[in-house]
Amino acid sequence: MKRFIGTTILCLILVGCGFHLRGGRPIAPSLRVIYIETSNTYGYITLRLKEILGSMHINVVKTPEQSPIVLKLYDEAFSTSNLSDSASSSTKTYLLHYQISFALLTSDGADIYGPKTIQTSRSYIVNEDQVLSSTNETTLLQQTLQRDAMYQIVNQLGSPDAALAIEKIGGNHETTP
Repeated sequence: MKRFIGTTILCLILVGCGFHLRGGRPIAPSLRVIYIETSNTYGYITLRLKEILGSMHINVVKTPEQSPIVLKLYDEAFSTSNLSDSASSSTKTYLLHYQISFALLTSDGADIYGPKTIQTSRSYIVNEDQVLSSTNETTLLQQTLQRDAMYQIVNQLGSPDAALAIEKIGGNHETTP
């Protein structure tokens, strides 16, 4: 019984102080229906973004006509730079960069919020004796960078600046498809 009371009091304190489990900021009600415009419809970041938005009860529709707001993803690019170059070493260190830009638009293409560019990077080591495993590592690292960028995009969508920009165009009401 003491454990139950202690747990209940702890929960009430955490809720009372504003504690929330990690999961991003709340999204504006007008973003409950959104269309994602991208040149890579079945790319990793697009599919994961649809999943995470769906888990936040945001309806990602199939055509821009079904949504008053469009999330446009563009200028997605990876690049690699060499951090260490030693003739005597069989290992090399690289820095993998990922960049993607996004903007919120009305369904007729007018700017609401953005454009914003998200950049992430990670270093990795390649052993010349294990080239095949480094290819797999690079693919996983690319997905990690895309996932980091995706969470940054979601956080931006939940930002007060994005909510204010949507409110300015009269998007402060909840929409349904």
